[in-house]
Amino acid sequence: MDGDEVQIGLGESATISGTTNVAPGSDASVRIQSAEGVSPSFVETSDVQINSDGTFSAEFDVSAQSVNDTGTVIFHVAGSSVEGSDMRIVETVGEPANFQVSGLNPQDVTVTSGDVIDIPATAESTGENATTQTMTFQVGSNTIADQDVQSRWR
Repeated sequence: MDGDEVQIGLGESATISGTTNVAPGSDASVRIQSAEGVSPSFVETSDVQINSDGTFSAEFDVSAQSVNDTGTVIFHVAGSSVEGSDMRIVETVGEPANFQVSGLNPQDVTVTSGDVIDIPATAESTGENATTQTMTFQVGSNTIADQDVQSRWR
């Protein structure tokens, strides 16, 4: 869970997984709650085990819900809310957005200070979910420019 909308697949064994920096073995849980107006409404909590690599997974039965029902997902540690995200129930969970850059030309070039150069590139999302990614242009280790690029649903 990173603030982006979380997709939960409609079914009896819907899974929400994530990564945290909370210590393994901590008392943690994930709660899902329907948005106002969703019928039937729901609130479910699942205790989770935080693995040594910081990953966790929670399972929920949302089979009584409908595709496009919305709500919130909240990650709790020791009874306190740590992080939350909007959620949507979907028919099937798609692959996350994954940007691939192609057509970058030139990749290595020598220029004199003050020269203007044109460097075209194409950024394409190969995943099934929409997201925003910051694309950065660097010379050496110095960031020269950056721009947010939003993927679209396929």
